[in-house]
Amino acid sequence: MSCPVLSPDRYLGWNVKHFHEHLLRDHEFSWGYTFIKTQLHAAGLVGRAQRRGVHRRKRERKPCEGMMLHQDGSRHAWLEGQPMLDLIVTMDDATSTLYSAFLIEEEGTASSFQGLLETLVAKGLPSSLYTDRGSHYFVTLKAGEAIAAAAEPDQTSLRQSHGQDQALPGWHARGLPWPPPHCSIHA
Repeated sequence: MSCPVLSPDRYLGWNVKHFHEHLLRDHEFSWGYTFIKTQLHAAGLVGRAQRRGVHRRKRERKPCEGMMLHQDGSRHAWLEGQPMLDLIVTMDDATSTLYSAFLIEEEGTASSFQGLLETLVAKGLPSSLYTDRGSHYFVTLKAGEAIAAAAEPDQTSLRQSHGQDQALPGWHARGLPWPPPHCSIHA
């Protein structure tokens, strides 16, 4: 199939995705999106996308399972005929193995903790946790104050608040060993 001859003026301001969808739907074109994008770039009809900012650049995944959990929520109409729901996913960063996934009316602190609890009980404590910038991951000490990023607790503050050999509240009630087998708490 040959590429249809289309007037560039008619599609002025269209992005490549919409133009490709139009070719597929209205002109029975069967070539892929990447081909179209390459041809439009070569002809100078569309510009290259700007580089992503530092905060949007893809980061390297951790090399080993258990090093980092990734938790995120996504709002969508997941079930036909039902209202929008948030899908809360907790997964291993290195392998993309899903440890917890469930639908809830709205993502928040409780749903984040539910996903983490399910994962910690099944898999133990990871080395780190990666999340988005949802406000439920931040703390405000007084009502009405601006939300500030919570400082990551260090080992000293954990020992001071819970004692060096004392587990976090509720840890033993769930049958979890303290300290977790793959972690060490230094004096």
